[in-house]
Parts: sequence; structure tokens; C-alpha cells
Amino acid sequence: MNIKIFFILFALYSIFGWICEEFATYDKEKGFINRGFLIGPYCPIYGFSALIMVLILNRFINPYVIFILSLIICTTVEYLASYFMELIFNARWWDYSNKRFNIDGRVCLKNAIYFGFMGLILIKFVNPFLETIILRFSPFTINIIFYVLLIIFILDNIFSFKLIFKIKEENVFKRRDNTREIVAKGKEILSKSLFGNKLIIIFPQKIKEQKEKIKNEVKKQQAILKESINIKRQKEKEQKEKLKRKIKKERDSFKENMIKIHKKEKNKKVKLKNKIKKEKNKAKK
Repeated sequence: MNIKIFFILFALYSIFGWICEEFATYDKEKGFINRGFLIGPYCPIYGFSALIMVLILNRFINPYVIFILSLIICTTVEYLASYFMELIFNARWWDYSNKRFNIDGRVCLKNAIYFGFMGLILIKFVNPFLETIILRFSPFTINIIFYVLLIIFILDNIFSFKLIFKIKEENVFKRRDNTREIVAKGKEILSKSLFGNKLIIIFPQKIKEQKEKIKNEVKKQQAILKESINIKRQKEKEQKEKLKRKIKKERDSFKENMIKIHKKEKNKKVKLKNKIKKEKNKAKK
């Protein structure tokens, strides 16, 4: 198998681990909680543990040996992951202090036994089955799946690291298991971001500049629109005034013509009256 197939298996086991964590930590009152360090639905610690077991334990046949080595590998990975994550981020994503036979609250015997059984099932049944299915895919299909998963995983790591460091700067956690506090604070930070966009956490300055650019462009467009409306209104006003003047002029002209016609009619009547008068006078003589 090549590295692309290993990475696809890593992604599948990470998703499976996340699903297991969700159901294992389900709270009837508080509901589900994202147990993963990353924003997406996967726990890389499960993916890494599974790959280590696949690479090391495939050569073994004895189920007891596989069980014991799976227990040791997973417990070691879990302890180291907890230690370094707390060292880097000053927070814990799990704590087993209230469980028996724990070591610093980072690992416990109960979970170690579960991991042993899961490792045995993985080596004997799950991994051979998944390998058979993946190897049936064409190289082209495997390439597409690999690059899509890789891009998503890289982007999610960038988002998540930025978010966790931001939470670390702003908070001092009170509880040893800080998962719910981290998730709650992460949601709060994301809700305050531009359109709820996670990119503002990664590129705050660029997003700020883009926001200002958009704001200025909107203002510019609003000013142009306002000016256009004012020009249109001014033209409409001028047209109305022009129409009013034209109507007034036509009205005055009509009135003047009517006065002239009236005067002419009056003069005609006067002339006709005078003519009739003269004719009457002549008739009397």
C-alpha cells in the first residue's frame, strides 16, 4: 500500500474514533459534545493509533499478543497526546482522575482494555476489510479521495490551531477536562466573527482590510446612487417647471386670443347697432 491509501485509512479511523467518542461521552442533560481537537468530525489520535497498530501488528497472529500490544500502543499515544496538548495549549480534552487505575488522569485501565479489544478487532477484521474495498478503487479515484481529504484536514488544522491559541490567550480554565469550555468559547468566538466565518480567526488582518474595502465600496456605490437620484430628481423638477411654463404660456395665449375675439365681437355689435340706428333715422325723415 502507498501513502495515499494509508492517509485514507487514517481519515476513516479518525472519523470512526470521533463517532465512538461522541457516544461514549454523551450526556443526557448536556447532549453531545465535539470531543475532537479539530473542528471537523474526526479525532486524529484514533487515526494515528490505528495506523501504528496496522504497521506494527500485522505481522502477529496470536490474538493475545495483538491485544496486549494494542493496549500498550493506544495507551502510550493517548498519554503522550494528553501531555503535549496540555503543555502547548494549557488545556485538557479528557480527564480520567475520577476513574480507578489512572495515570495523572491522562489514561486509565478501563479505556486501555477497550483499546486492546478495539485493536484486536481492527487488525483481524476491520483493516483487512477496508483495505480490500479501497484497493478495488482505480488510482484516479484514490487520488481524488486522497487530495480532497488532505486539503480538508490541512485547512481544519489551521483553523483549529488558530482558534485554540486564541482561546488559550483569553481564558484560564477551571476544570481539568476543558472540552465543553473550549467548545463553548470556540462557538462564542466564531459567532462574533464576520458572517460566522472561521477565516477571520486565521486571517484577521486580511479579513479586516477586506471588510473595510467592501464598506468603502458600498459607501462609494451609495454616493453614486444618491448623486444619480439627485440628478434624476433635478431633471424631473426642471421638466415639470418647463411643462408648467409651457401650460401657462398656452393658457395666457388662449386667454389673450379670447379677449381679442371678444373685443372684435363687441365692436361688430356696436357697429351693427349704429348702422341700424342710422337706418331708422333715415326712415323717419
